[in-house]
Amino acid sequence: MKGNWFVAELTDGSKLRGRMGLEEHAQSGLYPYRIDVVWKKSDSDFDEDMTAKMEEQLLLILEEQRDAFLALVKDAEKEMTFSWYARNLGDFEKKLNQVLMFFPPLPISVFSSDDDEWLSYYSALKVLNNFY
Repeated sequence: MKGNWFVAELTDGSKLRGRMGLEEHAQSGLYPYRIDVVWKKSDSDFDEDMTAKMEEQLLLILEEQRDAFLALVKDAEKEMTFSWYARNLGDFEKKLNQVLMFFPPLPISVFSSDDDEWLSYYSALKVLNNFY
């Protein structure tokens, strides 16, 4: 699932990239977990190409079987946050590890939370509506 994306610059200077058209998945009740993959940036070793490759590979493996959908990417000064909505935490973890084993050690942390109403996603859409 490719989807349409919006990009908005936030008041703090960060950029928010969000996916349009996920409402059907959001309302299905099948994806109750938000998983944030946070990439810490440092001036000396931040590799934008590497983040793009990681995102691309995760999209392929997680969305192919509809295990999870990438909904939001926030690019701030000190970190990038990739927000996924997933069916199952264990399956997400396994597939994340499958992808990451082909990369050098990355400065990422992974956090999960219950967000069965997709509040984070809908808040981002509200930000978009305020821009247009």
